[in-house]
Amino acid sequence: MDSSVLRAATRDAFKKVGVHTPGWEDPRPGGEPPDDADFEKCDDPAKFRILAARAEAWCEALTQTGLAERENLEPADELWQELPETPPDIRIVRLRPKKAASVPLVFGFGWLMGEPEAYVVVGAGEPAAVISLQPQCACDACDIGSDLLLQDFDDIVMNIVSGQLVHVTADQFTIHTSPQGPVVDGQLAGQTTSDLEQLFADVRAGKSQYPSVYGARWW
Repeated sequence: MDSSVLRAATRDAFKKVGVHTPGWEDPRPGGEPPDDADFEKCDDPAKFRILAARAEAWCEALTQTGLAERENLEPADELWQELPETPPDIRIVRLRPKKAASVPLVFGFGWLMGEPEAYVVVGAGEPAAVISLQPQCACDACDIGSDLLLQDFDDIVMNIVSGQLVHVTADQFTIHTSPQGPVVDGQLAGQTTSDLEQLFADVRAGKSQYPSVYGARWW
């Protein structure tokens, strides 16, 4: 088992679970700037249900490969370390890895502009730290097409199940690792790159002074 096998299993599962959530092209493939009006609207919020389908594909891939067990849960505040900006109030799926040293993956499904399950919160740990809200922005100006949207979603999930994620809740901010670099929510208050690297290193070494989420890869 490696990450490429798991990604392939997810793509195969998506061919079935994503049959009713079609993809779409990047509306500005040449990098053209959006119209000002595009920042104020989303013509088709239902298209983002493709993210829920992708989450289900990950659920199928992770359970059918024997890496995790699925738990279907009712939405509840205590499932989260901190409540998401928009709490997912439809349903929750927690994937509990078979390896005790790994951390659970959580998907929370909610409403977006009146569309059910067009909004997905990705979390890690128990209770779960919020790792990402998807879509990050639903306005037409930020539309990048479904291929890049799903690629970004896959990278977020893989960061968790591969054991690469480190999430730290510090005094004035939260921060976690990602393939694109550290993701910060809050004020860093003069923290340098070296300081942040030390935060992550302390978590990996099991000596962080802050609440943190970190675990082994699932396979």
